[in-house]
Amino acid sequence: MRKEIQSLLDSNISANQIERDTKVSKAVISKLRNKQRNLDDITLKTAETLYEYYINK
Repeated sequence: MRKEIQSLLDSNISANQIERDTKVSKAVISKLRNKQRNLDDITLKTAETLYEYYINK
């Protein structure tokens, strides 16, 4: 799951688009992308949401 979420974060999909599609805030996405927040610190719900989004994209 971690690898897939990181691939999503490293992709060219904008934080705005991910937020629109998943309801995960762009602030969280930006902090994860900029390494200001660690994947270990997100909720299971957020991780599952981002993982499902990656799998279905």
